[in-house]
Amino acid sequence: MEMDHLGVHVMGLSETRWCGNRKEEIERDKIIYYSGKDTTSDYYGVAIIVNKHLENAISTFIPLSNRAMMIQLDTKPKRLNIIQTYAPTADKSQEDIENLYKELEELYGHTKKEDINLIMDIGSDHNPVIVNLTCRLKCRSKNGVNNKYVDISKLKDLKLKGKVQTTINEWTLKEKKKRNTDVEILWESLKSKI
Repeated sequence: MEMDHLGVHVMGLSETRWCGNRKEEIERDKIIYYSGKDTTSDYYGVAIIVNKHLENAISTFIPLSNRAMMIQLDTKPKRLNIIQTYAPTADKSQEDIENLYKELEELYGHTKKEDINLIMDIGSDHNPVIVNLTCRLKCRSKNGVNNKYVDISKLKDLKLKGKVQTTINEWTLKEKKKRNTDVEILWESLKSKI
């Protein structure tokens, strides 16, 4: 699997088109958590694949909708929350966009202030995305585009809904190819990115 080749331990997927909400073992060393609608005609769906050695660290799986889900990992010194979304494209209704914001707020309601929150696939091209550690919001203004780093949980206060295009910073290829199997080394690497 490509995850092994790149040394990736967690990967988010969008537009899985799978029905229901489940945790399932795939291959011999991967676990997939996915969230979709109960109907077969759904074009959305989200999932997170993790290496099996992380399974015992996952304390909570919240399959909120076919556009948003979260897993929580009991890591030290702080809990790590990974939220996977399938953001509506520009041709979707304002209601679809508002619903995603509401779902993000609901998922944030399950987090604590001291937690580390990672959001995957916000405004991406909806292809598999590596866990990303920061979200850069491009705030469109009359004078052009201003890049700002913003806590995604504050979006409702920023009145940027409908005006925000996000891009996610991915790990460099060099970092992706590191084959850190030691959880402590991986955790230190994650902390240094925050």
